[in-house]
Amino acid sequence: MSQATFSSTTHSGSNGAQIEVGTVGFEGRPFQAIGSVVDPSAGRIDGYISSDGRSPATWGGEIIVSVRQTGTWLQRGFGGIKNRIYAWTAVVDGVVYSGRNSGPAMRVTMRAGRGVK
Repeated sequence: MSQATFSSTTHSGSNGAQIEVGTVGFEGRPFQAIGSVVDPSAGRIDGYISSDGRSPATWGGEIIVSVRQTGTWLQRGFGGIKNRIYAWTAVVDGVVYSGRNSGPAMRVTMRAGRGVK
């Protein structure tokens, strides 16, 4: 049975964005995907909410920023199936970021909104 390998590297964009690329190796073949993205100039933070629901993290588990769950509700999806939606908020350098996803351990895109007063 083949063993999977994992690695993660972070690259800096020309605008200062930090972009993580994760690589999973299986049976000698690499598979790559974008992991976390922190781009204040675009007002965007992407990551995976930790399993404890306290922070988005990189694939390697590095905490990006602390978040607060601000709500959860059921939403009807395709075929009438109910899905639970979670709302998250974070404050970074005085700017409020917010986003929604399907819960802990899932990817979230948080966009900048208003500044904190």
